[in-house]
Amino acid sequence: MHWRVTVEAVDPTGDAYQKEFQFEKDLGQLSDGHVGCSVEQGKMIMAEIQKIVIEPEVALWVAYSRVCHACAGSLPIKTTKPDLF
Repeated sequence: MHWRVTVEAVDPTGDAYQKEFQFEKDLGQLSDGHVGCSVEQGKMIMAEIQKIVIEPEVALWVAYSRVCHACAGSLPIKTTKPDLF
């Protein structure tokens, strides 16, 4: 069986963000009493959802953190070297 999961969000600026991923389930396991997702499949699903949720949140945070709260102007980037984590 083919499953498609769609995650959709609307940020505070009104922009919509939608992403989807797919996974397969073997119907042959139904006869063995395996209904639903396994723990491994659940972990894979949650990892994909986390990636989808984090991407627009980080982009929005970066956009808002570059704005001066006093004058609403853009704050300069303080370094040209990339940070290593």
